[in-house]
Amino acid sequence: MTTRKYASRSQQTTLAGGLTSSATSTVVVSASALLGGITISAGETYTVVIDPDTALEEIVDVTAVSTNTLTITRGVDGSSGVAHSAGAIVRHMAIGRDFREANAHIEASSAVHGITGSVVGTTDTQTLTNKTLTSPTITSLTLGDGSIVFEGSTADAYETTLTVVDPTADRTISLPNATTTLVGTDTTQTLTNKTLTSPTIIGTGAIAGTFTGNITGNVTGNVTGNVTGNVTGNASSATALATARTFQLTGDVEASGVTFDGTGNVSLTTVIGTGAIVNADINASADIAATKIAGTAVTQADTGTVTSTMIANGTIVNADINTNAAIAYSKLSLGGTITSADLVDGTIVASDIADGTITAAKMVSDPYARANHAGSQAASTISDLASTVKAYTLDEFADPVAAVSMNSQKITTLATPTDNADAATKLYVDTKVADLVNSAPSTLNTLGEIATAIQAGGTVYDSFVLKSGSTMTGALTLSGAPTVDLHAATKAYVDNVAGSATAAAASAAAAATTYDNFDDRYLGAKSSAPSVDNDGNALLTGALYWNTTTNLMFVWSGSSWGSISSSAEIYRYRFTASGGETSVSGADANGATLSYLVGKEQVYLNGVLLARTSDYTASNGTSISSLAALTAGDILEIITFTSFEVANAVTQINYDLGQEAQNIMSIMGAY
Repeated sequence: MTTRKYASRSQQTTLAGGLTSSATSTVVVSASALLGGITISAGETYTVVIDPDTALEEIVDVTAVSTNTLTITRGVDGSSGVAHSAGAIVRHMAIGRDFREANAHIEASSAVHGITGSVVGTTDTQTLTNKTLTSPTITSLTLGDGSIVFEGSTADAYETTLTVVDPTADRTISLPNATTTLVGTDTTQTLTNKTLTSPTIIGTGAIAGTFTGNITGNVTGNVTGNVTGNVTGNASSATALATARTFQLTGDVEASGVTFDGTGNVSLTTVIGTGAIVNADINASADIAATKIAGTAVTQADTGTVTSTMIANGTIVNADINTNAAIAYSKLSLGGTITSADLVDGTIVASDIADGTITAAKMVSDPYARANHAGSQAASTISDLASTVKAYTLDEFADPVAAVSMNSQKITTLATPTDNADAATKLYVDTKVADLVNSAPSTLNTLGEIATAIQAGGTVYDSFVLKSGSTMTGALTLSGAPTVDLHAATKAYVDNVAGSATAAAASAAAAATTYDNFDDRYLGAKSSAPSVDNDGNALLTGALYWNTTTNLMFVWSGSSWGSISSSAEIYRYRFTASGGETSVSGADANGATLSYLVGKEQVYLNGVLLARTSDYTASNGTSISSLAALTAGDILEIITFTSFEVANAVTQINYDLGQEAQNIMSIMGAY
């Protein structure tokens, strides 16, 4: 079976020499570019087209490649072997055969993929013969002959046949969801962890483990384990237990162990267990001596004498003593420590405490701390108040929140101020004033004296140039050329920059002329085409303006404005054939109405480029006609381009215009 190869990155090449109509090999300029990374082995082909889209178009299959030499099969898919000239285009393309075979494969129900017979469908009802299913999942299986034959792992003359008796009604046999072995009715097998519900067990054998239920009939053999329930009947022969057992009672009633082996009766001697009888077990009228009581509470109603030997230590607590009991202090043994828990709150008063016996350290809060006092305390009652307060420095007191009066006293020994809010010393102020006066004569060492002298006129007045204006009688000599805009300029600076007045005027006139020429050539941005230039004069051939409505540049040809456009758009239309059409027009599958520039369209049928004129006619911009009748499901696509023009030359007049604009910018920059 031949395998056809395809490449997505193939690049067209050309014939290196002429090709006759019957030659079976040819040389191309670049076989590697044509193959696009594909290799061709025995039994494989690679389809190319020579002279595509021409009257000499021929389809060939490449069967082998050696460097740039191709071994080819001529006249493929209805084309004819014809002669081709050197330089003819060779292109890898999809052809009609590719689409027909794919469609035939889709429609075929047999003889595909290199096999004979019918294709098996996943939902079709079909009969399979001589098929081996490896690890299949089969649902709703119905067997017509009622049996399944298992060969086993060894292909020999022995098989296992699973046969179903012909049913007289619908039957269901459920297999457990577990890995197990089925139990046969005629095979000897051991059942483990099985529950037999209401079984009937007949015959001989042994039952091991736990059996719950009734055993009816005779049991021959040994019963090992516990029996829960009644055993009815007698042992056929037994005079003694095989192993003797011991009977013993424990609990409220006790009895020593007695051995029993079944040969005779046994007697048990019982006693009441220690502590088994409680108060509720004794009759109220019972006369029990006190000596018989151990650890039982004795009440006032009891008669006789209760001694300390009858009362366990710690058994009488405070709740056992009547509140009216008068226990003398002498009856108490107070050799231990009395804690706060032994005292009732409020029972100790001042008269119970000896003077000078309680220190401040024994009190919960410091009685001397200011925080533990309410109200004010006279200074005279505080010892060492003056020395204590004097020991504090000013920075240790809180910041004042109001003006502080010094009571006509001085603040002495201040440091030299460094911050704006620092207090200033007399020396600091005197130094700053002296710096301001700076050895001025005594008659002009204050601002008032200076102001008076200026207002009075005279020699001092004549020495100043007033801000409000005055007349200079001498030349003003500057220290150098100006460096900022508001500096006065020297004569040398003005002469150097501006030149003579005549040259400046001529330069200005030339600049004005140049700008006017530029303004006549480039008219600027306008919303519509102008009919005259910016001065109201007739338009010059080559004049330009920018249209703000269309965002395009336009040039005046001498009679009309033309667009200078460097943009293009691509449109794609797609039509799906119903069958039999020979032309298309109007709305496509996406609702777009077909429109194209004649000569700027490409038409594809099922992805194959059609040849203009020979395969179709495109003459009116709105329809494609003269097509071969289309088949239902064919895809016809039309790709078209808008006009694309790029100005690639600059006229002399436009060059001169740009040069003049540059000159204007230079002159304006100088100022």
